[in-house]
Amino acid sequence: MTLAQKARNILALNKIKANVVKLAVDQSYKGCSWGVETDCDDQEKIRRILDISDIPGYRFIRGKE
Repeated sequence: MTLAQKARNILALNKIKANVVKLAVDQSYKGCSWGVETDCDDQEKIRRILDISDIPGYRFIRGKE
């Protein structure tokens, strides 16, 4: 299981819908080419969940508005 899949599953347990998506080369972090997309605007809530769950190396990228 990739970290993106793990993050998606943990967010789902917290009632936040998320999808694993392929990242563009300029969006990848340390070579990881998968990310998690969500409609949730509460970045602090997501940050707390991922921190508590020991999901490293995440960052927020604002997508389409």
